[in-house]
Amino acid sequence: MDQLEFQKKVKENPFGVLGDLVYDYLFEKIITMQIFPGARLHEAQIANELGISRSPIRAAIDRLIEEKLVLKQSSKYPYIAPVTPEDWIQMTHARIIIESKAGYFAAQNIDDSTLERLKTLAAQYDAICETPDLKGFEQCDHDFHQTIVNACGNPYIIEMYNTIDYRVLRYRYNLRHRIPIEQLQGIIQKSSKSHWTLIFLLEKGLSMLVRDEIETHLDVMRDIFAKW
Repeated sequence: MDQLEFQKKVKENPFGVLGDLVYDYLFEKIITMQIFPGARLHEAQIANELGISRSPIRAAIDRLIEEKLVLKQSSKYPYIAPVTPEDWIQMTHARIIIESKAGYFAAQNIDDSTLERLKTLAAQYDAICETPDLKGFEQCDHDFHQTIVNACGNPYIIEMYNTIDYRVLRYRYNLRHRIPIEQLQGIIQKSSKSHWTLIFLLEKGLSMLVRDEIETHLDVMRDIFAKW
């Protein structure tokens, strides 16, 4: 979302809470690495960019601080939280616990429409692998994993996953800046093979094998990011 899109949303939602729109604006820029880790957030500068007062900006930044996407120390300017291998490793451990169990139950509950959705996403992922800049792999991979979690049928598992999925998406975007494109392409191609394996296992209802494949897949991704 750029400044023009922001102004359009303000006009489309004249009775909306301005702080929520500012939050969405900053949230998207942080997640997609349009604002890099460590960058300071200046209320006056953002207010000037968006043509609004500083109060809704302050409210939006406070929400981002609560979500630990933005950090603030004493009286210093708030800044974008860093992206670290240590954080990624801990996050991946949480993903393994949540997603492997979600996949286990998804294999028992998944329906034909969800399987078709996964096949569509896997095909899109394959197509992205052939592009020179790999644009879009982050959201496509996110949607694939989110679809499996949602298919588990357990609202508590889904809620647990939703508490970290936006952080995981941020790290996916970070991979593009951290890893050379030609090497990232090879990583994504291997990830694609795992996606198709998961679809096959889900279609056959093989719960234990789905669980194991998810654990293996996430273990590999954990080690790749930690290396870089």
